[in-house]
Amino acid sequence: MALVHRKAALKALRIIGGLDLIGLRSHSGLNWEKLEGLRDRATGKQLWSFRFGRGARALCILEQHSVIIVAAFEPDHGKAYRQ
Repeated sequence: MALVHRKAALKALRIIGGLDLIGLRSHSGLNWEKLEGLRDRATGKQLWSFRFGRGARALCILEQHSVIIVAAFEPDHGKAYRQ
């Protein structure tokens, strides 16, 4: 991961750490997307993605009190959605 993406990922994680679920879902900078039809293979829970840099996204599960990252950060937007 390029330095610019690492810095953006750390910034996004700081933002995520300071928000509750309502704040997370409404934060425009993270640009949450519910990935219809995609679920975590291990848990069966709904997958979401969020933006953490210019075109870069991460896959995660949104829990009531936390965000669980389930995939490596992916700077290529299209590749982020392939399991």
